[in-house]
Amino acid sequence: LMAAQARSREREEMAQRLRENDALLRDNERSIHHIVAVGLGEAEAAVEQLTAEDPNQADHPAVSRLKKSLKDVREALG
Repeated sequence: LMAAQARSREREEMAQRLRENDALLRDNERSIHHIVAVGLGEAEAAVEQLTAEDPNQADHPAVSRLKKSLKDVREALG
């Protein structure tokens, strides 16, 4: 009986640790999402500023690829 109670306590402790780890993972995911979103916003603003300052850059293939990549990342973030 004592062994069964000990195993039950161990399972409950393990379940509690799993719940805590799950909460930490969710917090980390939200933090990473925020960091990526902020960096993405900065990159988008920089591209817009570059093309506003020099409209000839807007048609440059590298700028077009960068804009597409930024758009793809933005869409992936949801």
